[in-house]
Amino acid sequence: MVDIGPDSKPQMVTRPLTKTEAMRLVGNSVSKRMAMLLAQINAVHALSAPSHHIQAAE
Repeated sequence: MVDIGPDSKPQMVTRPLTKTEAMRLVGNSVSKRMAMLLAQINAVHALSAPSHHIQAAE
């Protein structure tokens, strides 16, 4: 969380998360294994997709 300090500059304010905030943030997490598997599948898909070469008009 960011707050404005007395010198009008932003300051980080740390506090424990509420249970509701923590549960909401858990939904955004991705395990390392799942991220790796998704990246591998996307790479294989991108490599196997037909390439379309665009030629400039003469």
